[in-house]
Amino acid sequence: MSLKTLLPKIDRFRELRAGKYELAALVKELNGELKELEMAIVSNMEELDLKAVKATDGTMVSTVVKSFVHVLDKGELYDWLKESGFEDMFTVNTNSLRSFYNERIKNNETVPPGVEQYTETSLSLRKG
Repeated sequence: MSLKTLLPKIDRFRELRAGKYELAALVKELNGELKELEMAIVSNMEELDLKAVKATDGTMVSTVVKSFVHVLDKGELYDWLKESGFEDMFTVNTNSLRSFYNERIKNNETVPPGVEQYTETSLSLRKG
């Protein structure tokens, strides 16, 4: 190994890394455009009272409503979980907390305080 063979490798590494950052910036820009367009399509489909529509290429486009939870007050939530016998829930991730919350709503049970539920509507695409 010599400096003469090392330097081209370093140059190539720098080129690839710069290209990677350019692509990451492009992906971020595309994701922003996709989100804007998705929101517009969802809004238009709601205005037209459509749950699904077939695109010109045969792709089935439908709206999907997902619920999420956001912890507003951890102390209040932890106190309720402890008092209600759900100490095992202290270390759960957001998806498990969401499932727990939705299950309690479904069963007409008291939901934990300090937690807020919200929904997001997105698009689902399935090739036809």
